[in-house]
Amino acid sequence: MSRFFFHLCGPAGFSRDEEGIEFATLEEAYLDLWKAAVEMSVDALRQHRDPSRDRFELWDEEGRFLLDLPFSEVIKAGASGPRPPMRDLQSRLLAGVKRAHALHADLASGFEEALQSLETARTTLRGRP
Repeated sequence: MSRFFFHLCGPAGFSRDEEGIEFATLEEAYLDLWKAAVEMSVDALRQHRDPSRDRFELWDEEGRFLLDLPFSEVIKAGASGPRPPMRDLQSRLLAGVKRAHALHADLASGFEEALQSLETARTTLRGRP
């Protein structure tokens, strides 16, 4: 089981989910996220408030952003249910997370090279009269 966090974002501000919920799979978390967005959209409409600018951000227990779900997408989908197809969602999300990790590693490597070049330049300049 993994813990997922549903952070709520919208015109009223940002509400961080401090507790999270455990799910066996990312798909289960996404379906529950979708259901919560539907319920919150209905509540907002009952209060004569437009939910279309609200959205959920889904994060994992390691603090990695996985996806966001705009309430406008939920409203547009109506009774047709969650999109994209659930069988494709996990593979696309995992590929995105892997790509982000690779980019992070490349960036860290680039910073390390830049720091080494800077130190070499400092050493060279100290040796000059």
